Order: sequence, then C-alpha cells, then structure tokens
Amino acid sequence: MVSGEGERVAFHKAFKLRGPVEKWLQDLEMTMKKTLFKIIKSKRTEVYRHLDKDWIFQTPAQVSSCLHQVFWTLEVEEALQSGGGQLELVVSQQQQQLQQLTELIRLPLSSLERLIVSGLAIQVLHNRDAAAALLHLNAEDPDAFDWQKQLRHYWDPDKELLLLQQLSAAFDYGYEYLGAPQRLVITPLTDRCWLTITSKP
Repeated sequence: MVSGEGERVAFHKAFKLRGPVEKWLQDLEMTMKKTLFKIIKSKRTEVYRHLDKDWIFQTPAQVSSCLHQVFWTLEVEEALQSGGGQLELVVSQQQQQLQQLTELIRLPLSSLERLIVSGLAIQVLHNRDAAAALLHLNAEDPDAFDWQKQLRHYWDPDKELLLLQQLSAAFDYGYEYLGAPQRLVITPLTDRCWLTITSKP
C-alpha cells in the first residue's frame, strides 16, 4: 500500500488481480485490513519501549497513532483505578514523550517523517492536556464523566481486537489504511465534534 503522503506498507500476503473487479477489490480490502490488524497486534507491546526515531519511522503512522492511544488509555485508567494518585505521573510521562518528539522534529527529516512526528506530537499534547484536566478535576474513578467523554482505545486480548469507546458508544476499529495525513490540532471543539459523531445512532 502506498499512501498519498508516500508512506509504504507491505501487504502481509500476495493476492492476484485476476477475475471480476468486484472479487479482487474485495480481496484487496480484506488483505489491507488483515495487514493492519497483524501489524497492530505484533507491535502492541513495543510502543513505550521503542519511542525513538527508528521505531517511529519503521512503524506505519496509523499503527503508532493507534498504539499510543491504547497505551495512554491504559495508563490513565490504571491511574484512575488507583484513586487518581498516579495521574501526575501520566502527565509527566506525556510531557517527556512530547519533549522527545520535539527534539526529533528538529532533526533534518523528510516531509513524510515530519508529518508522522508532528501528528504524534499533536496527539501526545492532547493526551497530556486531557490527563492534566483529570488531575485538576481530582478525578478518582475510571467511570468519571470527564474520562468517559474521551475517545478511548482498548486492545481486547480475548477477542484480539482494537476497540474504540466514548461515553456509551463502542466501535470495533475498522483497520482501513489511512496513510499519514496531516492531523488537526485537537481542541475542546474537536472533542465535542467526536462526542456528537459517536453519540449518533
């Protein structure tokens, strides 16, 4: 797969472009989704051990984005389950990651690499601010509304699926390849947009 930004992701297996177009397009879609699923599954334990230049640029941008969200969700929930006392540590870790990404973006990078790093930095900045808001509000429970309203990513080890949740809405991740598009800066307004979108039946 080649994104509009020039990112390349190899399919996990070859498939043939033969026969009716509907058939091979369906095969292409299934292969794309299975490829992203396999990459996410295989890299899900690496994200915090390898937040460095090599890992970031050898991992598809979409995968590193999803996995950062999975581990951020896990960290915040663990902090809230302990009564909120560990939220300060989560904020500190996000600040350290942001510093690492800021140092990385100062290096001479290709336009694709710059897109990838800036996208991660925008995401980490939002995560830091969301955790800081929970800390400021003295949130002490994973069921707190201010946490539940966040778009949260979970890896379900039993079903081996990536799940998204926001308030009472829950979705299976689609595994559709997106490439490395430029990210919007996440603001309270974009958070409200996500709430509106996910709350519609």
